[in-house]
Amino acid sequence: MTDRMPGGRPGGTTSPAWAPSPGSRAHIPGGLRPLVRAPGEVQFGLTARGPIVSGLTTAEIGLLSRLDGRQAVAGTFRDAADAGVAAARWHELLDLLRRLEVLRVAPADDGPLPVGIEGEGPLADSVSRALRRTGLVPVPSRPGAAPAPPVEPAPVLVVLVGSPAVDPRRGDPWLAAGVPHLPVSPGGGHATVGPLVSGRRHPCLWCLDRHRSDRDAAWPTVMAQAATPAPAPFRALGAVGVLARPPASGPLGHAGVPPGSGDVVDPALADVVAGSVAAIARSLVDGHRPPPGVSVDVCLPWPRMDHRRWQVHPACDRHGAAPADTDSDPDSDPGSTDAAPPGLARRQHPVGRGRAPHLV
Repeated sequence: MTDRMPGGRPGGTTSPAWAPSPGSRAHIPGGLRPLVRAPGEVQFGLTARGPIVSGLTTAEIGLLSRLDGRQAVAGTFRDAADAGVAAARWHELLDLLRRLEVLRVAPADDGPLPVGIEGEGPLADSVSRALRRTGLVPVPSRPGAAPAPPVEPAPVLVVLVGSPAVDPRRGDPWLAAGVPHLPVSPGGGHATVGPLVSGRRHPCLWCLDRHRSDRDAAWPTVMAQAATPAPAPFRALGAVGVLARPPASGPLGHAGVPPGSGDVVDPALADVVAGSVAAIARSLVDGHRPPPGVSVDVCLPWPRMDHRRWQVHPACDRHGAAPADTDSDPDSDPGSTDAAPPGLARRQHPVGRGRAPHLV
């Protein structure tokens, strides 16, 4: 029997067989650690979306509580054998938890994973510190410096910091090189993170620019000014100066440097934004890509985070014949993930002895 989990992903036993790569490590995040509800039954975490698994033995519950990522997956099979749990049974249980998005499986450590930081100033520094805390290596990058692959080591992501907006031209070399890139745009008590540009099938920075131009005919003129670094007095105040000169030719001006990347940003906002960027980068490395075309708006003074979804713009020539993402319009809200969707309560996932795990 198959079903759908609260997160909207299909479960059941019809998914392809899971084969962990050599040296990979599996762990259950601390916020989802197994909590015993009744004999043979555990729940993962305390949120309304936390799954419940029943039909477990005491030995299996003990094994799950030790999945902290310090041991390779192969080592957990040895522990399972020592505890009297058959290899097939342990594999089925791990596979179930992986499909429930409780178990995180990280590839073998192949050395440091670099993340390019294109921009300067307090926000870029905060992002660098947050990335280091997640085990990634921030590497300064210059605009337009994306080399043709292969690159050793290739960045797994490039973060483009620009205030009050990121010039779309800054994404061109990374799009051409096939490197995922993430725009980060602070301005006042507000900042936007994303959307992640990870290929030509999903919206790029030019798509965002064209959507904004469709709504506001003056956007190209305004953006041409914003794409030029503000005078020093304005940067010191964290503001963007309006330049008394005609906009550059073409749809956007381009100064060749990250405009406004060194502007003053509220420290509280910088920390929230940096944490969001680090979470996206770490998830990307772990194989959990964010929904395509989704950006996150962070607002002060009361911390608030909203989602916005963007589509590929039909007139954007960066996508060729690739199909557009037509899930929703650019202003739609993909919805919060803090609670189960209406009509979907927490579901139990019994694991019967001697049969394959399945969702009911």
